[in-house]
Amino acid sequence: MSTPSLKIISFNKNNPIYFAAKTNESILYTIIHVTGTDVRNMWDFGDGNQENNTALTIYHTFTQSGVYTVEVCRWNEISINCGQVSISAQEAWSGLSPSRTPVS
Repeated sequence: MSTPSLKIISFNKNNPIYFAAKTNESILYTIIHVTGTDVRNMWDFGDGNQENNTALTIYHTFTQSGVYTVEVCRWNEISINCGQVSISAQEAWSGLSPSRTPVS
């Protein structure tokens, strides 16, 4: 079994970001530039999976090809802030082998 490669996705509410990923590959999502106390996160991966936590990072794997909007909202008793990113998950190519054909 191969070790999946790692992609880091950072959320910035002012600049929506679009990324491509392989299906069945673990992705690390990271929230950057945050402050506050007693902050909670609600992650929505757009594929029916959601998770509540307090960490600034989380792993997720898409098992089906498609375009997903991943959103995270952070909140505490006095404020809320959300960010999102679009992910295009696709199956990796397999069975291809390069060949050289002489040009005449």
